[in-house]
Amino acid sequence: MKKTIEKGYPYRDRAVLVIDLTKDEYSYATIDEKIGAQYHGGRALAYKLWVDYVDWDTLNKDCLYVGAPIIISLGAASDLGFDFATSSTLLTYSLESKSVVSYNFTSKNFALTLSALGFSALVIKGRARRLTCIEVLKDEIKIDICENFHNLNTRDIEKLLEKASSLISIGAAGEKAIDYASVNIDSKNVGRAGVGAIFGMKNLKCIALYNLKEDIRLPYYDKLVTEVKTYFENKKKINYLEYASKYGWAAIESFKYRCDPRLWGLGSDLTPNCNLDWLTALSLGANIGIYDYKKVEILEECCLSLGLDPFSVGIFLNWVLSAEEENIIDLKIDKNIELLDRYIIILEYLATSKSHFSVLNEGVNDLSIKFGFYENNFTSSNKELLPLDLRGLQAFSLAIALDDDTFVPWEMFGKLKKKNIVKALYTSQIYREICEILGLSWKNVLYLVNIDGKIKRKNNRFIKLLTKIFAIAEGYHISEEELINLGKRSFFVRRELEEMGKSEIIYSISNIPIYFLTNRFSNFGENTVSVGSLLDEYLSLIKSEKESL
Repeated sequence: MKKTIEKGYPYRDRAVLVIDLTKDEYSYATIDEKIGAQYHGGRALAYKLWVDYVDWDTLNKDCLYVGAPIIISLGAASDLGFDFATSSTLLTYSLESKSVVSYNFTSKNFALTLSALGFSALVIKGRARRLTCIEVLKDEIKIDICENFHNLNTRDIEKLLEKASSLISIGAAGEKAIDYASVNIDSKNVGRAGVGAIFGMKNLKCIALYNLKEDIRLPYYDKLVTEVKTYFENKKKINYLEYASKYGWAAIESFKYRCDPRLWGLGSDLTPNCNLDWLTALSLGANIGIYDYKKVEILEECCLSLGLDPFSVGIFLNWVLSAEEENIIDLKIDKNIELLDRYIIILEYLATSKSHFSVLNEGVNDLSIKFGFYENNFTSSNKELLPLDLRGLQAFSLAIALDDDTFVPWEMFGKLKKKNIVKALYTSQIYREICEILGLSWKNVLYLVNIDGKIKRKNNRFIKLLTKIFAIAEGYHISEEELINLGKRSFFVRRELEEMGKSEIIYSISNIPIYFLTNRFSNFGENTVSVGSLLDEYLSLIKSEKESL
């Protein structure tokens, strides 16, 4: 067994790679042991680096590229080569929501390659004068002009840089700073609220990482490694869409319905060749009236190639088609062609701002205001909603009212009593912070939390699991209470950063589309979102929790 270290930190000999696009130069910033032991990795480390590199004075639309850095930080255990811990955090500023936004993504290639190159995080500052490609090699950092990449889709970039071990890129939507632009990281769409647009505004087309030699850091505590691996190997595979239909939180056909047997065609044991992510299946499938997973996969590939966020795009498609039906707009696309083909054409026009789509490339809320058409305006805090029917998720609805998007597992796989809603949301937020610090995807462990992560801390097997992963990654043990406090500190730092970036802070049921507050009718009972009385209870709870830290 590897010798343990006392209060050590595995990244103490590593560095943050800082690239200044304006000056066309790079530098290394070391993470000392004290900072490392306080922030560890993932979300918490990303917040720390944002505070270090952001320029609040210039953080506005006209000079966003100067003030807002792009931060990408590895989870504390993401460099160990485990399949259960492969996530990193991307953090930057969103023009659409006018706030700091962070997104957790999973990529084993990215985590292991960046780690092998000697870095625990990337920081991108400034703005390049011309379209730029960054290449990170073992002994060299290249910041090159790549005008020949202009308007290429992300799949084209993958072919041109096929030798890269890991690749981050944007498509045409990102270059044109479309509100729906996302980032392609190792063939996965990452980021809502126009994260890809920030790359485009910085003239940053792609980041390629190269590592010719596999170099995986060794974990600590071999016995714990065996226990944790066994736990994840024995986990049950879950069909989320089955639970979405059973408990009435599936978004179906512009949120008109909440359950439908056709969801089985988008991902179940009956469709073994379907590998759709459940959120994508709802966004580009059920909520826009498609129940054939092969067609959804075509739309997903279209979004990935063009650099469009599938969740935002799903809401956009509902809005524009509804506006066209009411003669508010004319898409000038043949209405007699198949629906899938219409969707594809719309996405291509949107990503390239072709023709009249140059005035339709804004967020749905802005479009609703511009055209005075508010039907299907399913947005919150100027961001398009995820494809979940809020009427079936009261705790998640409370999160939306608070401008948060944390899933609460106990209501996704069962029934949650109203008296437990506030505590369940806050507990989920803390668990999420811990998971994403360590390198676990919160979305991927929801069912495990539902089984083993009680709302109350007593006999909490999920927290015990997280303390083991912490020890494996960091080389020393901490108590469950210390781990919980780590999550709390990270959570409150996130809230402070998000509030600092907003011109106005509104925590209210007004953040929830009125449709969910007033419309009782669907094919799943008669109820609406009812969390107004819980807002004060939640804000009181987190105030006391912060004071007790």
